[in-house]
Amino acid sequence: IRTMLNRHMEMEIPPESYVIPIIYKRFLVYQKAPWEILVQIILGTFASHPYFKFWKLDLTPLFYPLISIEPKKRNLFTIVNRVYKHYAITRGKNIKMWGDKTPLNTYYIKQLDRMFDKPKYIHLSRDGRDVAASMMKNNLAPNLKAAADRWLHAIKTARSFKKKYPNRLITIEYEKLVSGTKEELKRVSEYLNVPYQATMLDHTYNVDQLGDNIFKHHSNLKNEVSNKSVGKWKYFFSNEDSHWKNYYLTDEIKRN
Repeated sequence: IRTMLNRHMEMEIPPESYVIPIIYKRFLVYQKAPWEILVQIILGTFASHPYFKFWKLDLTPLFYPLISIEPKKRNLFTIVNRVYKHYAITRGKNIKMWGDKTPLNTYYIKQLDRMFDKPKYIHLSRDGRDVAASMMKNNLAPNLKAAADRWLHAIKTARSFKKKYPNRLITIEYEKLVSGTKEELKRVSEYLNVPYQATMLDHTYNVDQLGDNIFKHHSNLKNEVSNKSVGKWKYFFSNEDSHWKNYYLTDEIKRN
């Protein structure tokens, strides 16, 4: 879905960052530091994170404009906003909005909501059994219980937030996205208050420029959308895993 949204001329989503929660913690520690020092710390936190190399972005041009900014705009959002917009500009886009697609952000949704002014969230939901199978296949979880626990946490977090802020979270079901891509992208566009653009369907365009497409779990980005991965768990789990696929990931909780 990141590749689809990036084909829209009014938005941009960089590679997974894993840095936003760290940024917030650093800000809490250094928020009373002189503005110039705070800018150095936040930009340095971005630049020094191991995953930032996939952005292929030089943050040096941001330093002096940021330290010279008028006092009333000197806050954490201003710094982070400049970084993401700078990423978009280097890719030739003058955007209205940006996003961050890092799955672990679900563990820090309260912090994210404090950092930004009423941000909107897109929750991509998928059959938990397929999620667990995919995570195990790509070595993204040490064992099946860990994969299931991570999926359950994300689902419960999304449900809880949606109940409290119904207009700031939209759930897109993976199974519907691959079977009715255009309709779901229109839903997302309406939710984000941007015009639907047919270019989003051409999501395989320029995949090599995404930055983090080298990872095994992103290997399908060059392929057209299909439903081939729906129900793959049936061929992945062994009989010994029956407890997890038939009880822990039950039909009652596998969808929003």
